[in-house]
Amino acid sequence: MEAVHAARHRETEAALNVIRQKVQSGALDMAWIERTLRDASMRDVARLLESFLNHELPVLLGEQPVKSGEHFHSHQTRKVSTVLGPITLRRAYYRGPQGGRYPLDEALGLHDQYTPAVV
Repeated sequence: MEAVHAARHRETEAALNVIRQKVQSGALDMAWIERTLRDASMRDVARLLESFLNHELPVLLGEQPVKSGEHFHSHQTRKVSTVLGPITLRRAYYRGPQGGRYPLDEALGLHDQYTPAVV
């Protein structure tokens, strides 16, 4: 978890360094500064969301109910589009007589590869 916390503002800090360099070289464009910081902060928040969904949420939710005849098969990753940007979700895959399913996808209300806020 410490790596996650240390990298929490990595993109925003990098953007601030670029902004500082541009301003020192005589370029001052407030609209560009705002867009640059917004985009960088969105990438940081997307990484925070990704970490939360992959590491903290499964612990908070506890064991997901398994349907009759299902068994754990593997962990699989999936690219998911969020309003914050793309993330990679790692979740448990269960197989049973009715096919396979991802309980975390169901709990999050994912539609294909999109979060509800994107749909």
